[in-house]
This record gives sequence, structure tokens and C-alpha cells, in this order.
Amino acid sequence: MKWAVRVIAMFAAALAMIVAAAWIIFGGHDPLDRFEVVAVDGPSEAGKYAVTYRQYHANSSNTVLATWLQSERPDLGSQRPPPSRLSPILITTSSSVVVSRRWQLDKLTVAVVERAEVQTGTNCYFEYEKTVLVCFDPGFVDVLRPR
Repeated sequence: MKWAVRVIAMFAAALAMIVAAAWIIFGGHDPLDRFEVVAVDGPSEAGKYAVTYRQYHANSSNTVLATWLQSERPDLGSQRPPPSRLSPILITTSSSVVVSRRWQLDKLTVAVVERAEVQTGTNCYFEYEKTVLVCFDPGFVDVLRPR
């Protein structure tokens, strides 16, 4: 009986080490998520880049365009996940939603199409029915809509 308890304890410790290693390697992202750099804006006055990834989000089985702030400029097409464990600052459900992007002081300013539904917060991953959706963090992004 003691042998079985030891084997289970060793198995649990090994599993915990694997999970911790995956967390470190993948930057805190789900290891089943997939990323590809599709745009880089910047640097801002603070030296930050707004890096947009095409992200396949495994938990929702949804593909979105998600933008993170980063201190280094990655190569277009890179499939390396964002280094930040923080949430993205901008998520869109389609590449046709954002018509322009620019830095204004230290905020990313994006202009969106008229039909876009705009929400504050960055939890757009489970919005399956909304094909023209923009979610953003107002601390880092200003969204401009046509008048």
C-alpha cells in the first residue's frame, strides 16, 4: 500500500512540474492556443509596440485578432506566443473591423467600421454570434467610430 501511495505522489509531482514548465514556456497562455503575428504598430513614445496576433483560442474554439503591448518588436508571421501573461488590450472578431490604427501619445487609437459593436473589456472570446465586434481596454486604447 505504501508503494502505491509513493507512486501516486511521484506521478502527481511530475505532472505538476510539466504543467509549471508549460506555463513558463508558453508565457502563461493555454498551450493549445495558437498565435501568429499579423501586424505591429509602434513604437509608442514609451517604446511599446502594439502587436496583433491571429489567435486561435482553444477554450472557446474561436479565432480572433488580439493585440498585446510588448517592449520588443517580433517578426511578422512569428508563431511565438505573446510574452505577457496580461490580457490583450484589443480584440476584434474580424480583420475588416478596424480601418486604421495609430499611436496618439501613449494610447493606441483605432478607427472601426460603422457597423462594429464596441465593448469595453477584453473578454470577446466566447462571443460566437457577433462577427463585427471590438473589445478593448480603455486604459490603453481609444476607439473612434464614424459619425
